[in-house]
Amino acid sequence: MIPPSAPGAQPSPRPPATHDAVTPPGLRLAVVHDWLTGMRGGEKCLEVLCRRFPEARLLTLLRAKGSASAPIERMHISTSMLQWLPGATRYYRWLLPLMPAAIQGLRIPRGHNLRAGWNCL
Repeated sequence: MIPPSAPGAQPSPRPPATHDAVTPPGLRLAVVHDWLTGMRGGEKCLEVLCRRFPEARLLTLLRAKGSASAPIERMHISTSMLQWLPGATRYYRWLLPLMPAAIQGLRIPRGHNLRAGWNCL
């Protein structure tokens, strides 16, 4: 057996993290993400939050239905006014100048704690 401090020693495996799958009692959480148009790095991080807090509200500027994973799609999702522009989910990057005004129009539910993850805003 190799002592833990010896060269070439393998660290002992870390026990898996244990988390409740529900929001703690009394915590009302709103998660904000820029847009939901595919599953890239930011959406993979968002997926972890959605699994951890399935009762949270998800606020986003726009959403292409079916473009995200099942845990994200199951959330209660609210979108901004940009959602209703024709072709917005396809040409959303052209809408960058409108996004600051659109994010101000999103209503964060009263009494909710906010967690945000942004790629560009």
